[in-house]
Amino acid sequence: MPLSMTNPLKAADIHSMVTLKAGKVLLLRGHRRDELVIKVETNVQESTVKSSGYVVKALDKLAVAKALQPSEQRELLGYVRRLLEAERFYAEIDGGRQSPDYPNIRLACAAIEEPGGAITKMENLRVLDLNAALQQMCAQHVGTAHGRFVEALTEPGGLEMVGQIVVADLLTGNNDRFDFQYDMPIPKDFGPVTLNFKRLINVGNVMIAIDPSKEGKGSSGYRPVMLDYLDPGSMAMRLMRDPKVRMTEMDSQKWPARRILPDWQQRQKAAEDVAHDLLLCANPFGTNGGVFKHVEDLRVAAGMEEGLRKIIKHLHGRKVHPAIEDLLKLVQKTLK
Repeated sequence: MPLSMTNPLKAADIHSMVTLKAGKVLLLRGHRRDELVIKVETNVQESTVKSSGYVVKALDKLAVAKALQPSEQRELLGYVRRLLEAERFYAEIDGGRQSPDYPNIRLACAAIEEPGGAITKMENLRVLDLNAALQQMCAQHVGTAHGRFVEALTEPGGLEMVGQIVVADLLTGNNDRFDFQYDMPIPKDFGPVTLNFKRLINVGNVMIAIDPSKEGKGSSGYRPVMLDYLDPGSMAMRLMRDPKVRMTEMDSQKWPARRILPDWQQRQKAAEDVAHDLLLCANPFGTNGGVFKHVEDLRVAAGMEEGLRKIIKHLHGRKVHPAIEDLLKLVQKTLK
């Protein structure tokens, strides 16, 4: 069977493996040009993957990660162990010389044996990240990827999608994209250019990806995508490891969603801060302040409102973390 999000992962369906990040992220290739990305999510429980996945699925099905079932983990481990055995065999007959792939395969095997959390699978998307695009634009004056970003954000639904990403990150406790915990400037250097952000803490986690439904329809096909939404380092996600903790037990500093989402004015301020940062990214040299026609804050805010409505509708009747459930009940009362 082809590798997919719906088919169970089987060792026999894997043709080859590529390491994207040693001991953390693998690309599996099947026999029919099918692909899956595997990620070892240290300190993230399977229940957290599932609960966060419900939120993300309401807004961006392309970005959803699924935790591997125990049987799938065994299949993956069996495949990687066989690769390791083959590497050792060929090293023995070649005078002990290891191939360049050996260290990565060994790390992958160790990570899958003792993951320290969930192992997830997700679609392999054609992705551009904003950090790389800005580095190319500012340091090398190569603007192709940067132009793709500006186009994706400017198109109808682009800035709005970022607003949806903001509310999903707030709900799930992801502070590794936009950080609302503290009010202080966040300077980032891109070659000779320094941009002072308000909320954008990890520029590389702002990404656009090819959306098959948009490709070839008068645009580049790129749109903002909600990848990398699991943040094991966030205090909110650590608190949510307790499946019974209520919203009232969550500190609003550690979980900014509690402070921002139930308050319409706070949501507007969050949208303005994010819009400010996106405008800096789109206009790093300060020569075109009207690139978004001066409505970027309104569009991000509209996306946040739309995202909250979609999440509330999608989660109705589903079992989610009680802290998220409590919060959404308050949010619903503030939506126009």
